[in-house]
Order: sequence, then C-alpha cells, then structure tokens
Amino acid sequence: MGIGYQNVAACATLVLVMVMTEIAGICANSSTLLHSPCLERERQALVKFKASLNDSSNTLSSWHGDDCCRWEGIGCDNVTGHVVMLDLATPYLKCWRSMPEEEYWLRRDDEDNCDLLRYQYLEAGNVNSSLLELEYLTHLDLTGNRFHWNPIPMFIGSMQRLRYLSLSGAGFGGKIPNNLGNLTNLHFLDLSWNEFSPDSNINWISQLPLLEHLNIKGSFIYNEFQVNIINLTITAPKLQFLSLANNGLNVPNLDALQNMTSLVHLDLSVNSITSIPSWFGNFKKLEYLDLSGCGLHGPIPNAFQTATSIEFLDLSWNHFDSLPYWFHKFEKLKHLLLSSNNFQGSIPDVLQNMTSIESLDLSDNSFISVPSWSGNFKKLEYLDLSWCYLHGPIPNAFQNATSIESLDLSGNNFDSLSFWFHKFQKLKHLYLSSNNFQGSIPNVLQNMTSLVHLDLGGNNLTSVSSWFDNFKKLEYLSLSECGLHGPIPNAFQNATSIEFLDISWNNFDSLPSWFHKFEKLKHLSLSSNNFQGSIPDVLQNMTSFESLDLSDNSFTSLPSWFVELKKLAYLSLSSNKLTSMEYSISFI
Repeated sequence: MGIGYQNVAACATLVLVMVMTEIAGICANSSTLLHSPCLERERQALVKFKASLNDSSNTLSSWHGDDCCRWEGIGCDNVTGHVVMLDLATPYLKCWRSMPEEEYWLRRDDEDNCDLLRYQYLEAGNVNSSLLELEYLTHLDLTGNRFHWNPIPMFIGSMQRLRYLSLSGAGFGGKIPNNLGNLTNLHFLDLSWNEFSPDSNINWISQLPLLEHLNIKGSFIYNEFQVNIINLTITAPKLQFLSLANNGLNVPNLDALQNMTSLVHLDLSVNSITSIPSWFGNFKKLEYLDLSGCGLHGPIPNAFQTATSIEFLDLSWNHFDSLPYWFHKFEKLKHLLLSSNNFQGSIPDVLQNMTSIESLDLSDNSFISVPSWSGNFKKLEYLDLSWCYLHGPIPNAFQNATSIESLDLSGNNFDSLSFWFHKFQKLKHLYLSSNNFQGSIPNVLQNMTSLVHLDLGGNNLTSVSSWFDNFKKLEYLSLSECGLHGPIPNAFQNATSIEFLDISWNNFDSLPSWFHKFEKLKHLSLSSNNFQGSIPDVLQNMTSFESLDLSDNSFTSLPSWFVELKKLAYLSLSSNKLTSMEYSISFI
C-alpha cells in the first residue's frame, strides 16, 4: 500500500515538473507572444537607414536578426507588427532629459555620468529616405545626432501619422521646410539647437492644431536678419510648452501669444523684448516662466501679478531694480532667479514670507546686507549670493536655513565662517572663492562630511588643516590662487574620492609619493606653480586622467610613460622649459 502511494506521489511530482517546464517555456517566449514580428518591408527600410549612417560608437549594435521590433530604439504595434516608433536620441541627451530642468544646480552630481556618453552618436550627410517605408510611424526622435548642417529633408513633411517629432541638436541647417505644416497630427515638435536660416518662414506652425509642445530654442543663426514671429499665429488650443528662447529675436510686442492661455511652460529668454503687455496675467496656468536676458528694466511689471500659478521664475540678466509690494502673491513659487540685475541695498523685504522657495539666485547684484528674516526659508536647498558686495562674517541670518544643499557666496568680502556653520548638515556644494579668508581653512568645516564640491580658490589660505581628509565624499576641490606652497599637503591623502582637483596659481613644488591614491582623479590642474625638471613619475599610473594642465611651470622633459594616459582628451604644457620628449604626443 505504501509502495502504491509512493508511485502515485512520484507520478504526480513528474507531472508537476512537466507542467512547470511548459510554463517556463511559455514565459521565456512571452515577448514573442506579446507582439507580431515586424514586417519584412519595414525591416529592410531600417537596414537601409542603418547602412546610411556612420555608427562608430555601435549605438545600433542590436540591429540584427529578423525581428526588428526587438531592436534598440524601435517600437512596434503589438497587433499589426508595424513600426510605430523610431527613438534614436543619443544616450547623452537622454541622460540630461532625466534631470528636472528647474533643478539645474543639482545636476553637478550627474554631469560626469552623462559626459561618459558624450561621444555616442550617429552621423550622416542626411536622413535616408528609406524611412518613408515606415508609413505607420508616429514617433521619430533623432535628437543629438549629427547631420552636418544639411536641411531637414522634405520627405519628413509627408509622414503624416507623426505625433512626436524631435530633431533637437541634430545638426540641421538651411531653411525649415514649409511642408512640416502638413504634419497635422503632431502633438510634440522640437527643432531646438540647430542652425536654421533666420529667413525661414515658420508660419506653417499655425497649421498644427493639436500641438501641446513646441520648442524652437536656439534654432536660428544670429545675424541682422531675424525670423519674424510678430505675425505668427498658433492655433493649438492645448499648447502647454512653448520655447522661442536663445534666438536673438527682436520682439516689439508679444501679441502673437495673447490667446495661448493653456500655456504651462513659457521660455522667451535671450531675445529682445521691450515691454510686458498688460494681458500677460491671462496665463493662469503658467508654472514656468523664463524671461532672462531680454533687456527688460525698471521694477518687475505689474502685468505678472495675477499669474500666481508660477513655480519657476527666471528674470536674470535684465535691468530690474525693485520687487513690487504684491510679489508675495506668488505663493507657489519654488525657484526664483534674479541674478545680474540692478538690485541694491538689502535683499527686498517682500521675499520674507515666501517660504515655499527652494532655490534662490540673487547673484551679481549690489546687495550689501542680508536681513534677519533670511532664516525663514526652511525649504531652501539652493542659495546663490555670489558677487554681491557682501562683507564681514557669514551673516547669522542664515543659521536656520539648514535645508541648504548648495551655497555659493563666492566673489564677496567675507572673512570668516560662524561657529554655527556646521548646522548645514545637508550641504553638498560650497563655493567661497574670491573672498577674504586668511590663514588655515576654517575649522568649522571639519565635520561637514557631506560636502561633494568645495571651492576655496582666490583666498589667502596659508595652510591646509590635518582634518581635511575627513572629506570622504569630496569629488570637486579648488584651492587655486591661495598662496599655498611647498609639497602637496599630506592632509589630502585620504580624500580619495576627488575627481576634479585645481591647485593652480600656488607655489607648490612637488607631488608626494601617495598622490597615486587619487585613483578617481579625472581633471587635474597644476598650472602656475613651482614644479621643475621632469613631470613627476607618481602620475604615471593615474590612467583615469581626462584633462591635465601642467602649464606655466619649469618642466624640462616629458617621460615615456605619458603614452599610457589613454583617456586624456586635454593636455596643456604651455609656458614650460621643455627640451626633450621621449615620444611623440600625437596620440592625444
């Protein structure tokens, strides 16, 4: 009886294993079941397109095999198998897209990660017309690739199913073809950062009624003939994103924008705008407004006061001199940039109750004092007061703004850090260059171990404290033009996370034996010091170097091991006393 039971159990187990094996097989092929394989005609079109490209970085290495729907950047309809998406935006641009535009000050942490992808792109004389075979294509993205300033091909205007078209930074030039107005299904159009002829007629935009996103930032070559937007009519009632920035446009009035009340994001920066019309307050949904570098002057216009949904406001690089009494109405404001204007005296009191602010840039104005209420900004993460004529110790008013992650006080006349400065426990980026600090690096910094970027350049610092190696997370350090001398201080040797080190314009004369511990170091500047003889051998195994500045010293020879610096993209040896090289530097 026991034996029979065992046989039944064994059979049941065998059946269960077979069933599980079958399920595993189905799961392994689930991607095949989820969509039809691509059509051969469309696969051949993509093969032709690939053949027309120079792909030195192997971006399209996955483009092989019968099913093009599995290829990188290709999207297919799950039912019909038709190719509906071709997304070939470069990895570098995709990396930057992943970071919120308004949080630009935090991008410093990610720049190096993105820069590793900088040289991955496709290039060609033009876009191959084989793409016309993809007649069901709704999404085309060629952002960041290189088409050598050739015009946008006319055939793109025939791809009438397109809903998404991005040719941003793709190296197009010439006149923008008028037949892009035939793409009446477009919801998203980005032609930014190209070099189109300024006599291009862009009135075809009025033929695109479904547009929600329009970006022609930095699209036109600057000269005396500028593209005319005065008579531009945009008939897209759902347009939310509009950027005409960085085109040097002369815009005597903004009436072309008057009825675009669905706008959420408006960027008109770096154009010549003479005045803000009274109807500007009609933008009740506006959350992002950039009017930087527009030549505006006087007080902030009253026309803004009813646009109270604004969260990001950039009015930098204008000639504004005061904030109106109603400015506190911007209760949702998180990011305010007023740098490079004509503000004077104390920071305006109207800001004191605007406690929603997370980033505040008041740099390059003539502020002479910081009011006591500055500590009200409990949510403040970024503060820039550089180049503002401030002096003395760091103001006590800051001590309660302990959420700050980035603080730039460079270019002032500060001479000391207060005892409470260690309260900035979240501080990652600290810029104190070009002030009046003297002697040793302030001791109050020694426990601020969250620092990632530290710039103390342009001060009169005579020594580096022994506790400096507490900075285990430090990636960026500048001590340029500080009057430091002798060998590189031993205090640096455990700060091995450093990737950028600038100790130029000092009186250093040697590198210590432990310098090779900086295994992550990518950018090193030793220019304008007192180094002599051969370039120090301690550098020979530091193969992570991408830029190296040894200029303005007294080096006399270049050693043979220099050829091992394979990643080196920038080298400066100017103003030395080189008389011999043990090899050719043509590899750089």
